[in-house]
Amino acid sequence: MRGSKTLWKIYQAVSDVLEVYLPCLIFIFLFISYIILIFYRYVLKSSFDWLYELNSLAFVWCGIFAASYGSHSGTHVQFTILYDHVSPRLQMLMRVIGNVFVVAIFVMLFPKAVSNLDFMKVRKSSILKLPYNWVFAPFLIFMGLTILHHVLLIVKDIVSIFGGGKEERSE
Repeated sequence: MRGSKTLWKIYQAVSDVLEVYLPCLIFIFLFISYIILIFYRYVLKSSFDWLYELNSLAFVWCGIFAASYGSHSGTHVQFTILYDHVSPRLQMLMRVIGNVFVVAIFVMLFPKAVSNLDFMKVRKSSILKLPYNWVFAPFLIFMGLTILHHVLLIVKDIVSIFGGGKEERSE
């Protein structure tokens, strides 16, 4: 029991760092660097090409790191026309089926993403000469976290279905 609580705390801490704090720090960097870019372009009539490229990279990373937070927090977009009109037990079953579908798709795509990322190492960004596999590496983290979040949701709902417990998850 103690080990599972420790694992849960580690999972929460790692997902908070990767999905909340890191995107916030990247966004702060984006905001400050964007102000610097505007100042240099319109006041000093100069440009920082490397900062512009770094901004683009930071934007991609911020979006990718923050994307799996929706599945972690249950705040992603949902179309619940049918879902709202069925019993809570059937809602849990529908969530299990939907989450299994998401996990299956992401698990099937994971090897392809790794292969594509390996292929992208030959291409480099135009100014900073960063390999594109570095640029898109957070996508694998996004996929891994999304798979993990949905597996945990599946387990939680299956335990609720077979345990006869009430629905704990608020939608």
